[in-house]
Amino acid sequence: MAENKDIILSIIEEYCKEDVYDKPVSQNRHAIILILNDEAALDIAMELSVELGVKSLHPFESANVESKISMSFPFSNLFDVNQNRISSRALFGITESRITANKLCTHLKKEGVDINKPGTGVLFTLPIGGVFGGI
Repeated sequence: MAENKDIILSIIEEYCKEDVYDKPVSQNRHAIILILNDEAALDIAMELSVELGVKSLHPFESANVESKISMSFPFSNLFDVNQNRISSRALFGITESRITANKLCTHLKKEGVDINKPGTGVLFTLPIGGVFGGI
């Protein structure tokens, strides 16, 4: 039994020496970031993102710093309706192609979430130089 344990430990040590974690899984992926002002729209966006193949999808709460700062001024909420919304919801994921963002935008619109409508949110992609693990 001890002999098998030594063999297993030596295999693990050799595996770790290969710097597996320093090798990117892909060089051609894109981060996809979606920020929405409507919590219900986030549920729709998560479902659609999964259907479109977005990986490592992470929803989180976010805050609009401009709105937060402007709300500290007296009567600032009288000038811009969108300024009343400080918190928003965001999704972060990784996709094979930036075209996924176009598809997501189209599918969201079919579901009644028009990202191009002022005050709805923003959707964008960023090229990633390398993705390590987890996908």
